[in-house]
Amino acid sequence: MERALLFFLYIFMIAFLPGIEVNASQHHRNTRHRHRHLFVFGDSYADTGNINRLLANSWNSPYGETFPGKPTGRFSDGRVLTDFIARFENLRTPITYRWRNLNRNVIRNGINFAYGGTGVFDTYVPFPNVTAQISLFEGVLDDDTYTRCEIERSMALISVAGNDYFTWYEGNNKSIEGIQEFSVSVIGQLVVDINRIIDLGVKKIAVVGLPPLGCVPQLTVTSNYQKCNDLINEAVRGHNALLQEAVGDLNRYKKRTKVVVLDLYSTFMSILQKSGSQDPLKPCCSPISSEYGCGEVDVNGNKLYTVCEQPQSAFYWDRVHPTEKGWAVISSALKSTIYSLSS
Repeated sequence: MERALLFFLYIFMIAFLPGIEVNASQHHRNTRHRHRHLFVFGDSYADTGNINRLLANSWNSPYGETFPGKPTGRFSDGRVLTDFIARFENLRTPITYRWRNLNRNVIRNGINFAYGGTGVFDTYVPFPNVTAQISLFEGVLDDDTYTRCEIERSMALISVAGNDYFTWYEGNNKSIEGIQEFSVSVIGQLVVDINRIIDLGVKKIAVVGLPPLGCVPQLTVTSNYQKCNDLINEAVRGHNALLQEAVGDLNRYKKRTKVVVLDLYSTFMSILQKSGSQDPLKPCCSPISSEYGCGEVDVNGNKLYTVCEQPQSAFYWDRVHPTEKGWAVISSALKSTIYSLSS
């Protein structure tokens, strides 16, 4: 009798109390991202520790000093883009590919295949480019690690191409002549890679547009961190325009698929222009000369870099990468685009 009464009361509340129904709806909206996996491909903006600790400065102090208090292989003082997007999806940061075999539970949020320094094509590092990373992903799927349904309910993040342009720029004697043709080839291969991820079953994809590469400290150091390289930024805008066009075509011709572009260029520029810092282009972790990098020490253990007192007040952490605070502001600005994948 008591069970029947409780069942009746439950049905009464669902049917006649609108407040209960609204709350249930709100709960559904708040948890709608929770069941997806996040698969990550690309470079150091997304890498959370795939590179062997002997091969990257990102495993040296002061990287990771803000979070989690020690180096974790992230190219920042703390969290990077992947961490914030996972948080928006109500997921833990996906495990890096190199640690995927710890146990079944560690891959429940997805896998991060990104390696710092890599690109669409081969770059100056001996790590897998995006095409090779997708092959690693395909190998995971061949092991029946995830069901087809789980893959279709997942999301992919692709952060790539900056290293392609830096590699090309250095190999072209620091000239941008011919860069339009190179951009066409980069976008062409990137479209092939995106199509391959779609064919493997992932239907929701966020592709990172290039940030203003002409503003990274690696290049602005020549002006004492006072001025961006406008020619390089113009080339970046050309790349991003081609990317938007290609993504538009993908969305028109690929059924049940949605691809969005995360506009890093406008976001970075807006933050830099509104910064209250006197030197917004200056990195927090600065090498004492161009031949060294953040985190390097000499044979006696002496630091070959300096670190600002408040990383949370800086936008750039090192020569190329934002601070955790920088990524937090960037990600917040991109949140609506990320959420649009669920609509």
